[in-house]
Amino acid sequence: MSARTHIGFLGRTVAVAGAGLMAFTASVATAPTAGADDLEHSSAQVIAQIEAQPWPFYEQGEIDPDIRAAYRALGQNGYESTEETSEFGEPLQEQVDAYQADNEQYLPQTGDLDDETWLLLREQTYGSEYLPGDGPDNGRTWGVLGIQELLMTKHGADIDNDGWYGEETFYAVCDAQEHYGLEPDGFVGRLTWRALITDQDWDEDAARAVAEAEVPDRAPAGFLRDAEAAAAQYDCANRP
Repeated sequence: MSARTHIGFLGRTVAVAGAGLMAFTASVATAPTAGADDLEHSSAQVIAQIEAQPWPFYEQGEIDPDIRAAYRALGQNGYESTEETSEFGEPLQEQVDAYQADNEQYLPQTGDLDDETWLLLREQTYGSEYLPGDGPDNGRTWGVLGIQELLMTKHGADIDNDGWYGEETFYAVCDAQEHYGLEPDGFVGRLTWRALITDQDWDEDAARAVAEAEVPDRAPAGFLRDAEAAAAQYDCANRP
């Protein structure tokens, strides 16, 4: 992210979230992140709207697709619990506690999925965009699963949670980005992931039940491992 974009983002964060969150955002800017993302090609108005949405708060005992997404983000950062779940149970609680303890310079030790924990998970997991070609081959399976499962539950996407970021996932991301007013490009960075997590206006009754993930050892047929090749072939403007 360019310095100009980063400063602009911090300024917008101050406007919508207050000085306390600004200070925290400034501190996590030093945490390990990489590359450009969807903040660089989104309008200031859309960024402000999405950043103004509150992070959901969850504590032990609650059940929600967002909790499953946190489970995936934690797993991508090496905090793997023993159960695949949308329930905030003991196994996930242990990983949240460990994550907060290991990042005590950024996070209060609350044991909850709170604002600060969501923000750092975003920085460390989706600070570098996810795009076609990501998955088991480059160690991004957990992050891809988190994207796929949010698309399935909140947007009814007819895709598999298989950990491979292929054509179907790409086009489902395009649809979601368009829904949130983002410039659709089919890639998931900080802003798209936040929009997915903070979106609480979805039809729970119509949401697709998420089965246990099945990650095949081999890439699905037609999967393009090369991001440049995928970018040349997939285009949000020409969705099937």
